[in-house]
Parts: sequence; structure tokens; C-alpha cells
Amino acid sequence: MRFPEHFIETLKERIALSSLVGRSLAWDAKKTQANKGLYWACCPFHGEQTASFKVDDDRGSYHCFGCHASGDHFTWAKEKQGLDFAEAVEMLAREAGLPVPQATPEDAQRARQRESLREANAAAAAWFAAQLVGDRGEAARAYLRGRDIPDTQWTELSFGY
Repeated sequence: MRFPEHFIETLKERIALSSLVGRSLAWDAKKTQANKGLYWACCPFHGEQTASFKVDDDRGSYHCFGCHASGDHFTWAKEKQGLDFAEAVEMLAREAGLPVPQATPEDAQRARQRESLREANAAAAAWFAAQLVGDRGEAARAYLRGRDIPDTQWTELSFGY
């Protein structure tokens, strides 16, 4: 289910990320600046002795400077609690005391339209990629080689002609 962006933002505003993350971690008293909304701890994603994991309540994000794990409220719920995005939204909504918006028939129609557009874009991308490597794409391939773009990157970067 797709949730309205304003609902997601409201959840993030109502629940401080530090309170969510702080249930699993002990904050480093020396580095933490609670008055600025900055909290530090040892990273829960890898073993370490010093605090390299930072939670920024103002930005609603976390980042580890050791293993580079990063995310927001929903990433945390997915990675540390094993929830999918919809379950994370429902859990945070319960905690914030907000009713979860229910999908309407119009939402389902929009989802079908988005999926149809994704499929059309994928088909178009496949057609253009085939043109690049086919007989018609010789000039384009020569141009790419002249720009020192290796053949392996053409597929990786979804080039087409």
C-alpha cells in the first residue's frame, strides 16, 4: 500500500528517531548533545568500542561513520525489527496515535496505472537496448567506444539507441 507523503512526514515529526533507536542502544553521555537533537552510540550493526553511530532528530536520520549504515524511522524498523515498510508505518502510527489511512479504489487504480507505466518503460528500455547492440546501433556503439565507455557499462547504465 502506498501511504500519503504528508502522513509519513507526520509520523516522523511525532516520533523522535532517538526515542525509537534509544530503546535498543545506550547513548554515549560524552558525545551526545540532546539539546541539539544529536545522539551518539556504538553502532548496533557492527561491533566497535567507540561511538560512531549518530542519530540526528532534526533530520530524522541515523548514520554510522564506521560501517556506513544509514536510514530513517522506517529503515530502522525494517532492519532492527524485521518489519516491512507497511508494517513499520502501522507500528509507528499506533505509537503516534494516528489512524492509518485506508486504501481507496482510486488508490488501487493509480497503483495499476503506475505498474502499467513501469512495464511500458521497461519494454521501451529493452527495445532501445536491443537497437544499440543490433545492426542499426553501429554509429552509436562507435560513438560510445570513442568516448571510452566500455561495453560492460552499456547494460549496467541502461544505454540504448
